[in-house]
Amino acid sequence: RRYDTALFAEKMDYIRRRMEGPRLPKVFFGIDVMVGLPGETDELFAQTCAFIRRVRPAFIHVFPYSRRPGTRAATMKGQLPERIKTERVAQLKALSDSLSEAFLAENRGIAETVLFESREKGGTMSGYTRNYIRITVPYDKDRVGKTAPVIIGTDHE
Repeated sequence: RRYDTALFAEKMDYIRRRMEGPRLPKVFFGIDVMVGLPGETDELFAQTCAFIRRVRPAFIHVFPYSRRPGTRAATMKGQLPERIKTERVAQLKALSDSLSEAFLAENRGIAETVLFESREKGGTMSGYTRNYIRITVPYDKDRVGKTAPVIIGTDHE
């Protein structure tokens, strides 16, 4: 890649400084993280976790490295056991859940617009805010496919 963690963090900080304010919604950052690459030590994994805590994405899509024949990584030394990869995926999923909850809490009380997209089971419908917070409210056929104002965390799940 043509970037490192310092540049990645700098760009996230730059976007937050330009787009966030006291009554404005927080920026949603979702990141992909592959764990268990050959040579990933406990220390390197801990550094990954520390970096993620520092940049605070709203969501982490985490997945384990899987060996693919014919790739450089397939023949690299330091292949990790599946058990370790599974444990690391679970750790990062727990971190993602925690960061997602914090993101929602930071947005609670902020006025936003939601595009209600679909009817769901149980007499509800849902949609997403501009910063990808899912809003669920009682179903109203007249609101499907339309935008509506909401206060995040007050009148919905």
